[in-house]
Amino acid sequence: VRLTKVLRVVRVANIFQELRLLIKTYVASMLSLFWALVVLFSGMITASVFVAQLIQPVVLDRTKDMAVRLQAFEMFGTFSRAFITMFEVTMSPGGWGRSGRFLTYQVDRRYFLFFLVYVLLISFALMKVISAVFIK
Repeated sequence: VRLTKVLRVVRVANIFQELRLLIKTYVASMLSLFWALVVLFSGMITASVFVAQLIQPVVLDRTKDMAVRLQAFEMFGTFSRAFITMFEVTMSPGGWGRSGRFLTYQVDRRYFLFFLVYVLLISFALMKVISAVFIK
């Protein structure tokens, strides 16, 4: 009777060997994931503060169209709004189009440079490096 219980435990252990390997790999990658998120969120926070400060004169300018001012405030008027927008830009492919086109065509064409640099450095390069770290 004991021998059958031992054999049953051994058989179950062999079945879950892949699961154990998957869990060990997941646990081992947690430190890398933590530092990848620190770097990624640092870039998003820096960009959010930068663009929120740049957009304030537009939001406060009474000579600008009220719809433009309101949309600028809704997307970038505070740090939290700017961070949510930058999160969308970073995480969704092509997500910069809505906010980037608005700032470029409705506010100032020079915002294109900001979005070009951000999308290339954070959304493209950094995300590819993070993906490569976890794929290897």
